[in-house]
Amino acid sequence: MKRCALALILVLTAASALAAERHSGRVVAVDPTAGTLRIEELVEGVGAETRAVERTLRLSPGTTMQLLRPAVTVDDAHWPNAWDSQPLSAAALKSGDFVTVTTTGDEVVALDAVRPGN
Repeated sequence: MKRCALALILVLTAASALAAERHSGRVVAVDPTAGTLRIEELVEGVGAETRAVERTLRLSPGTTMQLLRPAVTVDDAHWPNAWDSQPLSAAALKSGDFVTVTTTGDEVVALDAVRPGN
């Protein structure tokens, strides 16, 4: 029984270590050749203050990236406040884009980008 409990604890610990995290922030720089993305994210600081943290993340060839824009039409396929998406490459990311990334460790698994002014 003790072995079973220990095995369960180890499995749960390993699963939580592999859990995906999400980060949102402004693109500071992207280097498609090196496969790196730097974002500035606002995080909780002391008291009511926030502080900016710069994160350097790895982009892999398998990273799913898309550019999101507000839907132009409102019909059965688009409800109000819906978004349209289109595929995006690392080379098309721009400094100043707002991104939400899903990561495993420091590797980006998925990226959603919104351009200012769109």
